[in-house]
Amino acid sequence: PLYLPDLSDEELRRMARSPEEGALLQEHASRSSMILPLTVRGVVRGVVALGSAAPGRHGEEDFAAALELARRLATALDQAELHRDAADAAELLEAVLTQMQSGLAILDARTDEFVLQNEQAERIWGRAWSEATGEEHFRNLVGFHPDGRPYEPHEWPLARAVRHGEVVTRETIDFERG
Repeated sequence: PLYLPDLSDEELRRMARSPEEGALLQEHASRSSMILPLTVRGVVRGVVALGSAAPGRHGEEDFAAALELARRLATALDQAELHRDAADAAELLEAVLTQMQSGLAILDARTDEFVLQNEQAERIWGRAWSEATGEEHFRNLVGFHPDGRPYEPHEWPLARAVRHGEVVTRETIDFERG
């Protein structure tokens, strides 16, 4: 950060590259200035410049407030970029899921709700999973182990993956659609 609370005519002349520029600076330049980097996570994202034609206009309290303002602006810019990135990623994910030939449904383990299901999954199951919540998802399914035993709600691969972090592969299930 640069804090210049009281720029004199002499300081402005020294900053100028020519006498003509010095005259222009004396006539039009800020006499009290703050130049504050917009830094977030160690990266400068931009700069805020505040100035006044009145010398001494910006005091120490103004400088402290401006530093806080710059910090908050940097955070807001960063959050806006993260939000844009997340929206772009969601759009890309939806495009990929729509084009997939395999059925796919995503269950949010925190809320136990289906947050996304592609059309292929709905065709395979003959239903939209998002209609049910919690254990209901699995209570409403009818499926059978290879030995003919019915699947209990907690035995479904997705239930095991969500509840216990189990990776389920190559499991054969005969199920009733719809």
